[in-house]
Amino acid sequence: MGGAAAESVAKSKGLHGWILPAKFTALRTERPVALVSYHMEKTGGSAVMKWLHKHAKEDASPRLTSLFDYAHTFCFFGLYPDVFPGWSRHWEDRCAPGAQPAGSRPPWQTSAVAVEFHAYTMRRFWDALVPQLPTLRAQYRALNGSFVTFTLVRQPVGHILSTYRMWPPQRRVGGEKHVWPLEQWLNVAAGLQAAILCVRIRNRTPFGYHNPAGCAAVRNESRRRLADTFDVVGAMACMPAVLRGVAERLGWPHDHRAKERMRTALDQSLHASRPSGVRAGGQLWREARDFSEYEGLNATSRKALLAAAACDQPIYEHALLRTAAMLGPRAANAAGAKGSCVRRELGISAPSFVAGPSKT
Repeated sequence: MGGAAAESVAKSKGLHGWILPAKFTALRTERPVALVSYHMEKTGGSAVMKWLHKHAKEDASPRLTSLFDYAHTFCFFGLYPDVFPGWSRHWEDRCAPGAQPAGSRPPWQTSAVAVEFHAYTMRRFWDALVPQLPTLRAQYRALNGSFVTFTLVRQPVGHILSTYRMWPPQRRVGGEKHVWPLEQWLNVAAGLQAAILCVRIRNRTPFGYHNPAGCAAVRNESRRRLADTFDVVGAMACMPAVLRGVAERLGWPHDHRAKERMRTALDQSLHASRPSGVRAGGQLWREARDFSEYEGLNATSRKALLAAAACDQPIYEHALLRTAAMLGPRAANAAGAKGSCVRRELGISAPSFVAGPSKT
């Protein structure tokens, strides 16, 4: 029974979420490939996973042997018992559903794997994986393989507004729940992406998703982590070009349909986003949408929004410059082209970078 069949059986038994098995295709490769995705909240990571899922389908010429979402990071560690001996005993059948013999581990030396670190597994990324990155990279390099660490950064104003809508901060007024006005919440919203990189983010009542440490506590550390840890740092606004660059680093042939598919996946991901802790379409949801409509913000709120976004602006510009460097000559050629992503985003100055924040 292959991975797709195993997933179908699991769903028929009422299993869902983290209980579902990981994706496994039994593909064997001539050289090892690994992609490690650090999925920061509200930066398009779900669209990246949709893209990866297209490469982990048994009936569609797969490029991946295994795809581990963040609920299966223990499976990824289990592939390398010599590097992570403490994780070896956690390997389960659902790490490679359909593998023969049952419960066996595909050898990483002839596999192409991708793993997502997200939510509660982010600390695991920094504490368990990052110290072993030099060892893993050396092992892959010795076999002419590719080991790529990757993350996306989002335009700060769009990220703040999207985060506010996803996790509306709540308070009680007259015995009823209401959403904190955006301007009041912005006091704890500076450096959200920097805080995610430093695992300093919190999601607790009454402030919702916020950075209690403040900008100064995460600003410099987040820049260092981006520069020292990730092979690819991309701008979410340039996702199709970034993922094309990732595919090239992995040695995957260019797919002319990939750009349109990626745009579709990103659009679907953004529009399918649902708030957490409130009912979509309910009163709290409507309040959060109304409070965060940029066109309806007064001058004081806009100023506070820009001030909060300024903390993440340096890491966003870092992502844009890394995107341009990765694309190389293509970026140079595109720099003069109308609509070039990197050119457009780098040309956005701090006072005006709210021109087109996402509404999701």
